[in-house]
Amino acid sequence: MKFKEYGEYDPKVVDMPQEIQYKNSMKAPLNRANHLIKFLAEENPVVLPQFISLLHDLISETVKTDYVKEFELNLDEILEDLNHLKAHPQLAKQIINFVFSILELPKVIENDKIKVTHGNNLRSFLVPRYYNVMVLSQLLGKDEAIKLYKIFRTEYTKLFAPSKNMYKDTDDMFKAFTAKSDNEKLKGIFVMAPPKNGKLYSRKDFCVWAEALKDYPDKDFKYMAACYGDFQGASTMQNENFLLTMKNTIMQGDTYCSSITHDTQVDWNLNHPDEDFWDSIYPLKEWQIEIKKQRKKRKREFQREFEQLGYYAPEALENLMDIQPLSEAIRSPISRLNLILGFIKRNKPKILKSYIKNLLDEYTKLVKIDYISQQKYDIDEPLKDLENLKEYKQLAIYSLNNFLGLLDVSTDTDWVNEEIKVSQGNYLRAFLAPAYHNVRILSMTIDREEAIRLFKMYITERAKTVTPEDRRYRYDSLEDLRQEDFEDFKDGANPGWVRIQGIVENGKFVYRRDACLYAEAMKDYPDDYFRFLACCYYDYQGTRIQWNKDYVLTMEHACAKGDPYCSCVVHDTRIDWDLTHPGEDYWDSIWPEQEWQKKIKRKKK
Repeated sequence: MKFKEYGEYDPKVVDMPQEIQYKNSMKAPLNRANHLIKFLAEENPVVLPQFISLLHDLISETVKTDYVKEFELNLDEILEDLNHLKAHPQLAKQIINFVFSILELPKVIENDKIKVTHGNNLRSFLVPRYYNVMVLSQLLGKDEAIKLYKIFRTEYTKLFAPSKNMYKDTDDMFKAFTAKSDNEKLKGIFVMAPPKNGKLYSRKDFCVWAEALKDYPDKDFKYMAACYGDFQGASTMQNENFLLTMKNTIMQGDTYCSSITHDTQVDWNLNHPDEDFWDSIYPLKEWQIEIKKQRKKRKREFQREFEQLGYYAPEALENLMDIQPLSEAIRSPISRLNLILGFIKRNKPKILKSYIKNLLDEYTKLVKIDYISQQKYDIDEPLKDLENLKEYKQLAIYSLNNFLGLLDVSTDTDWVNEEIKVSQGNYLRAFLAPAYHNVRILSMTIDREEAIRLFKMYITERAKTVTPEDRRYRYDSLEDLRQEDFEDFKDGANPGWVRIQGIVENGKFVYRRDACLYAEAMKDYPDDYFRFLACCYYDYQGTRIQWNKDYVLTMEHACAKGDPYCSCVVHDTRIDWDLTHPGEDYWDSIWPEQEWQKKIKRKKK
């Protein structure tokens, strides 16, 4: 077979203007929603109310304009023939608003025709499908949701195929696909040869639909939204005797889409060649070669279920680092003391005076050197913007003196203006110990259980309010997060930290932290749970704020609590809402126990 390339490569084709009748764009998503409601009512009626509610809420988060109101659309008229969706008018309304939001329509339109980008036009019907699968996945788990949606997608294609028996055979199909069009860029790029034995081979090298959906993170949801219907579509739309085989897809992160349309009137052999065949039929482009390199690298890195990153080195706490003590103090213990006082003032005002008195009493015991008096430093300047702490100047003085003492700053050092060298252990304790003492002292002021509850609320609030914008939502996928972990430990970086890293699977990133310098630095502080709150609790909300708003961290064991490891799973809830955390037997089994962990276990026993 002689293969030839057709179409044109232009990623900017998604930005190309395209004229549409905007009212037509809502018809397919509404019709699909109508029949998905009917399907769920028959196949899984228990989940239907939750599906309608969650779909409404999720799409509402993205809708900024009430187009139904702005355009004075008659919802009853639109839903007249949609018997199942008309029972849920609020959902129908938001689907319309969602579609028009994706199209980025203005609030005022002179006539039914309007220019939109080609990418937005594609997304206007693909993204609602993506959301349908995503919502089902959150309710049923990803595997069950996809299984169910496949059944629906097949059914829907059978019922609503826009045309049937488009081609009399694969030769006819080949001629139609390779004929010149008005805009070759809209085709993307595909490699084809004339059919042989009733089989039409096609390698799609650039997919405009995949380009339109590239910012949507879940590959399986994209595949279900854009590609899965092609299987039933081959026999329903193209020819009743056609069957499609397809293994690789760009939508799922592969180098290309490999597909064969088999005319079963000619040959029922449905064998699909391996990747070597598809690589060989036509030279790969530069971007495809790069994708293959990344996939091979990932395959090498993921070839074991788990692997160890980093190495055990508690002596790393003695490593020296440069810091500016005053700016670090204001950024961390001083600012955090201000925040917790404000939190108590809002949430438990009756205990504020008692808490401050106890803080003063306890910090007095902690401070060994009065650095501020020796340096004749005026603390009023950094306090002027700290609304809650500036009323309690003496407490701020104690806090700063305590911080400098934890750093073991020499009394003849100009800690106000100069950078100094401190050990990593002292640096970590200077940040963590104040949090430990703040919750410890809170538990002296009120019941321990209530103190812990309040402190957890405070940490969650702090994570939400003080995380800078450039540290928020840094990862689109768990694989991005995992890849950065490899970079963090590259060439022996981060000594003293040990992670047993798992692969990303079904929206879950599993890892076991076997050595933690935070826990090592704080090991002489006696209360296990306060250590955990100081060292680890921020990670729960931090995962959602710093990594991705759809991520949820589960963690049951923690080195800071005296456990031999931290057991962690980061769940991407866009893929799976099952937050089950494996038990201890699982975590013990994934990697051989290290010597230092055996000592910890013996000590716990």
